[in-house]
Amino acid sequence: GSNCNPWWCGHCECDIKFVFCLRMSGTTADSDPDNCPLGRYSTGQVGEDGFDFDPSTIYDGVPNPMVFSGSYWPDSVQLYVKVVDIDDYFLGSDDDLDDIYVEISLSPSSAFSPQQTYTGDYGHAEIVLSFRVQCIESFYGPNCATYCVPTDDSSGHYTCDVTDGSKKCLSGWKNPENNCLDAVCSPTCNPIGGACTVPGGCDCNSGWTGTSCNQCIPSSSCSPIGGYCNQPNECICHDNYFGAN
Repeated sequence: GSNCNPWWCGHCECDIKFVFCLRMSGTTADSDPDNCPLGRYSTGQVGEDGFDFDPSTIYDGVPNPMVFSGSYWPDSVQLYVKVVDIDDYFLGSDDDLDDIYVEISLSPSSAFSPQQTYTGDYGHAEIVLSFRVQCIESFYGPNCATYCVPTDDSSGHYTCDVTDGSKKCLSGWKNPENNCLDAVCSPTCNPIGGACTVPGGCDCNSGWTGTSCNQCIPSSSCSPIGGYCNQPNECICHDNYFGAN
């Protein structure tokens, strides 16, 4: 509302520039204003004493909404907005009009937070902001740190839980800890005598036979009439039969 420049420059207007700096939550006001480890946008002169923003672009190269990307979401961050009056060589160095500090604590969501007005430390600037945190494709969880890509081939058979990215086995497969590479056998398959490599199958282990792999195979010398087995390679005599075989 007031002239940004010296009293003797009554015709000079405010040449407004913005710097948007994303950094770790709790960064102190006396920290280096150019140290923005999580991302930075800087405009040129966006207007003079009064101006309107384009709904989709704050300035050339600065979109609205602005997008900051990182390797994970740290639960909370700080947005530092610096409002500057650009001065040329005649007027000296740029003037710091206001500093706005916004602590952002959100969980990943597709929805924007409600709009909120933030006022600068000097009371010269106000800005209305809304935020959202989104995991990039194939990353999930509260910190966007769980990587999961739906797979149905020799490396695994699973989808990804949309909330936490945990692996969910496709029908016919089990053991997500092993990328759902273990097939679910036929329900009648003997878990001791049989196994499977494809869903619904039943392949007999050594020493077992039958459609459900529930019949053991006696020792090779065991009489098929007088002997039987409970475990592979045994020879147990029926009543009234004697001898090793």
